[in-house]
Amino acid sequence: MNSRAQTAQAVQSNEEIEAFARKLLDRVGVYGKPPTPEAAIIAVASLVKHGELDLEAERASLLKQFGAALISGLKKIQGLLDLRERVIFVTSDLHEKRKPFVAFHEVGHSVIPWQRDVLCRGDDNLSLSPNTKQLFEAEANSFAANLIFQVDAFDNEAKDCSFAIQTPILLADRYGASYHSALRRYVERHESPCALLILGQAIQVVGQSRKLGHVRYIVSSKQFKGQFGHPEWPHVLGGQTVNGRVGTLVEIPRAQGQVLLRDLDGNERAFLCERWTNQFETFLMLRPIRTKRKLFAPRIVLISGSDLKDEEGKA
Repeated sequence: MNSRAQTAQAVQSNEEIEAFARKLLDRVGVYGKPPTPEAAIIAVASLVKHGELDLEAERASLLKQFGAALISGLKKIQGLLDLRERVIFVTSDLHEKRKPFVAFHEVGHSVIPWQRDVLCRGDDNLSLSPNTKQLFEAEANSFAANLIFQVDAFDNEAKDCSFAIQTPILLADRYGASYHSALRRYVERHESPCALLILGQAIQVVGQSRKLGHVRYIVSSKQFKGQFGHPEWPHVLGGQTVNGRVGTLVEIPRAQGQVLLRDLDGNERAFLCERWTNQFETFLMLRPIRTKRKLFAPRIVLISGSDLKDEEGKA
């Protein structure tokens, strides 16, 4: 299958998954009334959540007990679905805001018909091909996100608010979502060209007041990709080591800064960069500057920018 056919199939799949999630929300009667109630969704899907287990500690016994069950998580088990018994398990050591997502992810494996048909035949995570497993996990993640953000309800609320990094932060609590997932969904589905850089913890530059962060990955809106593709981000000090680490680094502004990017036509555009930080990560959201005010000096710089990858470039 060529890339164009794969893209068309992915779009069709995403539209179908949104429709499945919307149907479930309507059956529960909670569309437009966040947060989405976990217990009601699980019940309407004819499933039962059997408490919380330390799945990682009991991996061997669970694999033996649930030979046909789908184990979620490629590196660490977070949830488990037994379609024979219609039972969901969620690991106990997850952050509270992560647990509903994992539960909804398992509901997705049960509700998405082509996944249910395959799993009911006895195929499990041990017998599925790597490509099928990856596809099933991505589809279940999409289904879970659509339940959390109630398909387009989050988007519609966001449109009525300011175009700013604080908008998804404020809406996250209302939808029971993590700040990370709210920021990502806000940018990916925004109608304007914008991008989000997700950084690890800040690194203090020795002998200087500025801080840098390693770029974990980047997400952007469809409009951003159409106008800018995958740009070469501004960078300086290529290849230098900071605190013993070499890689893609971005300077973190104290509050906001500016970055200049060239679009696919070669025109230079100015973006405002807003920062939001929690104890684990730093997020930099780039949105276009629409006014004709005097531009101030760029503050966002990358070190070793050739290593930069966006989400599509991840393994």
